[in-house]
Amino acid sequence: MHPNKENITNESFKNELNKSAVADPGLNLNIFVIGSDIKDGNRSTLKLVEKSKEELNEEEYDPFSFRQVQHPTTYGETLVNFLKSLVGTGVLAMPYGFQNTGMIIGILGTCIIGFISAYCGNTLVRCSHILLKRRKIPILDFAGVAEQAFLSGPQRFRKYSMFVGKFIDLFIVLGTIGGNGCYIVFIASNLKQLLDPMVGEHSSRIYMVAMLPVILVMNLVRNLKYIAPFSMFANAVLGSGLVIIFYYIVQDLPAVSTMPLYASASQLPLFFGTAVFAYGMIGVVLPLENDMKKPTQFLGVGGVLSIGVCFTAVLYTTMGFLGYLKYGEKTEASITLNLPLDEPIAKSVKLLYSVAVLFTYPMASYPAMQILQSYSAKSFKSLSVLYFFRVLMDVLTVLLAILIPNLGAFVSLVGAVSSCLFGLIFPPVIELLTYYEDFNYGRFYSRIWKNIFIIIFGALGFITGTYFSILDIINFDK
Repeated sequence: MHPNKENITNESFKNELNKSAVADPGLNLNIFVIGSDIKDGNRSTLKLVEKSKEELNEEEYDPFSFRQVQHPTTYGETLVNFLKSLVGTGVLAMPYGFQNTGMIIGILGTCIIGFISAYCGNTLVRCSHILLKRRKIPILDFAGVAEQAFLSGPQRFRKYSMFVGKFIDLFIVLGTIGGNGCYIVFIASNLKQLLDPMVGEHSSRIYMVAMLPVILVMNLVRNLKYIAPFSMFANAVLGSGLVIIFYYIVQDLPAVSTMPLYASASQLPLFFGTAVFAYGMIGVVLPLENDMKKPTQFLGVGGVLSIGVCFTAVLYTTMGFLGYLKYGEKTEASITLNLPLDEPIAKSVKLLYSVAVLFTYPMASYPAMQILQSYSAKSFKSLSVLYFFRVLMDVLTVLLAILIPNLGAFVSLVGAVSSCLFGLIFPPVIELLTYYEDFNYGRFYSRIWKNIFIIIFGALGFITGTYFSILDIINFDK
């Protein structure tokens, strides 16, 4: 054990875990937001639960047996939920990503980024298990894992644990605004293609403004049971829409030899941001694992994470390869924009996909809404303040979409900033701090070198992806 280890105990556990368990009946997914009591020398914001057996040591304590999950999910249900969370609008952008890399780098890059993203998701869950046993608590969310990891790190890092938790909550809200902004641009781009021939040519920004009243009304609904039917409809449309899209892109494919194998190096950061955005799993791994009947089935070779990412990597690679092969340099930021406008089935896919993505907006916003509700409840007693924050978040989302109507660059920017930071940089940092308490870094400090490599990889993607995405956004209207 490292000599600077601090003996951190949880002597004032509470009988009830302060959590907001948010369930989408269509997903059977609980999203946990842990409260904000100050613990351990004013450095942790976690509300912890009481141990039932004081004599249990770290190795004997089983956090899964102490969890209180209202509707635990099976392996199959969790796998389906995981796939539904991954296969969204990101898969439609993969052909555009391949356009920015060429065939070979596109295939290799999609697989490599998928592997690293899965590894980081695995790291986050493993560290959560270690910290749960170490602190003898049953459940942690992302912010909670980060806080406890910082409390396990070097002495000078521990005073920042509470700040890190709040920082993660803040960026979850900002990341939600960015991701929802991509949805707004996606919907507006497809509606523009469909409606301009009938009502005359208009800027996509007009369609974005027209959507604001709709999303305001949808996001003011606090009870998810009223949203569930729309979410189920969206799931059905997204699945059937993918089948129809594949039907179109496999028709009359040119020879692979006619396609460029490589693209300009300056375009690689745009592909990186797109791929990381598509693999944006880090926000769902802990909620899904927390909700499982047998959480040990989430990790491992045949676990939910491994099987789900393998399937998704095949789907992303296939969509990217075939979509780019079909449309070449004319590939749009979303493959739906390449579908013919003179065929009813293709037009219906554009329309239904737009409606489906619009219906997923409240569910995508819910984790951020729960965070806003948690913070507003501490500072304000009036419920109207919560509604004000909801409206403000929707307005900021639409304003951001209006500022960045370039769908491809927008997706890449959100991927480079949000997905890189949370999916590629934070997990290795958390692992380094988690293992510091026992100073267990492996032979030749292999765990340190591995995490440093991933942090550098994520930082390069963050810097270059952000820079080139912003350049693309600036040049869009010129």
